[in-house]
Amino acid sequence: MRDVEILWLAERLGYRVREVGIRWRDDGDSRLQLVQGNVQNTLDLLRIRFERF
Repeated sequence: MRDVEILWLAERLGYRVREVGIRWRDDGDSRLQLVQGNVQNTLDLLRIRFERF
Protein backbone atom coordinates (compact mmCIF):
# COMPACT_ATOMS: atom_id res chain seq x y z
CA MET A 1 0.00 0.00 0.00
CA ARG A 2 1.38 3.39 -0.92
CA ASP A 3 1.05 6.79 0.75
CA VAL A 4 -1.57 8.08 -1.67
CA GLU A 5 -3.71 4.99 -1.17
CA ILE A 6 -3.47 5.27 2.61
CA LEU A 7 -4.58 8.92 2.47
CA TRP A 8 -7.44 8.08 0.11
CA LEU A 9 -8.65 5.23 2.34
CA ALA A 10 -8.39 7.40 5.46
CA GLU A 11 -10.59 10.10 3.91
CA ARG A 12 -13.04 7.49 2.64
CA LEU A 13 -13.33 6.04 6.15
CA GLY A 14 -14.08 9.48 7.59
CA TYR A 15 -10.72 10.42 9.07
CA ARG A 16 -9.68 14.03 8.84
CA VAL A 17 -6.49 14.48 6.84
CA ARG A 18 -4.38 17.61 7.18
CA GLU A 19 -1.25 18.89 5.53
CA VAL A 20 1.62 19.52 7.90
CA GLY A 21 4.75 21.38 6.91
CA ILE A 22 8.08 19.62 7.25
CA ARG A 23 11.71 20.58 6.98
CA TRP A 24 13.08 18.86 3.87
CA ARG A 25 16.67 17.69 3.58
CA ASP A 26 17.82 16.19 0.30
CA ASP A 27 19.34 12.73 0.60
CA GLY A 28 22.12 12.19 -1.92
CA ASP A 29 21.82 8.42 -1.36
CA SER A 30 18.16 8.28 -2.43
CA ARG A 31 16.97 5.06 -4.08
CA LEU A 32 14.21 6.79 -6.08
CA GLN A 33 14.09 5.70 -9.70
CA LEU A 34 12.93 8.88 -11.37
CA VAL A 35 11.16 7.55 -14.48
CA GLN A 36 10.05 4.12 -13.22
CA GLY A 37 8.95 5.55 -9.87
CA ASN A 38 6.75 8.20 -11.52
CA VAL A 39 5.24 5.68 -13.94
CA GLN A 40 4.40 3.38 -11.02
CA ASN A 41 2.89 6.28 -9.05
CA THR A 42 0.69 7.21 -12.02
CA LEU A 43 -0.48 3.60 -12.42
CA ASP A 44 -1.23 3.42 -8.69
CA LEU A 45 -3.29 6.62 -8.85
CA LEU A 46 -5.29 5.29 -11.80
CA ARG A 47 -5.87 1.98 -10.03
CA ILE A 48 -7.06 3.76 -6.87
CA ARG A 49 -9.31 6.09 -8.92
CA PHE A 50 -11.06 3.35 -10.87
CA GLU A 51 -11.08 0.51 -8.34
CA ARG A 52 -14.46 -0.01 -6.67
CA PHE A 53 -14.68 -0.81 -2.96
